[in-house]
Amino acid sequence: KESLFEVQFLDLESQGTDDEWTPVNTSPNATQGSAIESNFAPGNYGGWADISASPWLYHLFKAERTTDGKLDPRLYWTIGTYESDWEDFEYGNVAYTSKLTATDNIVTNNTYGGLPIAKFTNLRTGLYSTVITGLHDGINLRLMRYSDVLLRAAECENEVNGPTQQAIDWINEVRNRADLPDLELADFPTADKLFEQIANVERPKEFGCEFGRGFDLIRWGFFYKNDRLQQLKEHSVVRRSVTGTKDPVDYNDIATDSELKSSFDTYLPGHEFLPIVQQLLNKNPNLSGNSANFSTDNSTYFSENGWTVHPVVDLSK
Repeated sequence: KESLFEVQFLDLESQGTDDEWTPVNTSPNATQGSAIESNFAPGNYGGWADISASPWLYHLFKAERTTDGKLDPRLYWTIGTYESDWEDFEYGNVAYTSKLTATDNIVTNNTYGGLPIAKFTNLRTGLYSTVITGLHDGINLRLMRYSDVLLRAAECENEVNGPTQQAIDWINEVRNRADLPDLELADFPTADKLFEQIANVERPKEFGCEFGRGFDLIRWGFFYKNDRLQQLKEHSVVRRSVTGTKDPVDYNDIATDSELKSSFDTYLPGHEFLPIVQQLLNKNPNLSGNSANFSTDNSTYFSENGWTVHPVVDLSK
């Protein structure tokens, strides 16, 4: 079964009409949806245009074809781009009720550009032309999928026993659903290399834009090792422009290209966690705040507990 645990929401027009943003409001006619689509949807389609997918994730999808030479089907449901490969089937390049063409420039934000996120939205279903913003998104929030169980099992197997055929088989079970070619154990002589494949290929493509990446980065300790933090900076580069949003980007070009930005360039030690809000600290003298409140580095705590960070491995070698 694909979805093991999810939060259920009601579809638009089968729920109430009152957006209840805080638990103190108790309207009997409250909506039964989420605001995720409002956050993700492009401004041209009525969305708030708050969040975009990264060019790194987009090109990760494009780097590998299926066994019959097609694009990874997960790209279609993750990022709302036009692709010539999808011209031959119905709804292949749909964005809400619009049919995209090669000349359409679909971006998240009308000022800053960005690659639109399709996941958790109806961008690909053609149900309506304009998003009704607020707590109206009826798409269920999937908290645990079977593919997550498989990839976590492969990760654990690799941590304990090094690269094994069992770990490869679990990964391939996920890849086979997307019709991607099998990985071969012989191509992963070390646990570090197989971990790199899991962390920066398999999990991003399977769970892209599902809100779990930050938790992965914390448990892997990527904030506590210089080469990993540098990798995060490189993966988070975006072009703040309404043109060229699908073009490859390079962290090394930030110094000379004012349109390029990397969100991890502003990272401060300790801020991989959210701070405890000041209002709660004021009310409870037993609370002292966390690393984000004080901008304290958690790397020592991480290493003192015996946890290690896998080094960056070049998968092309």
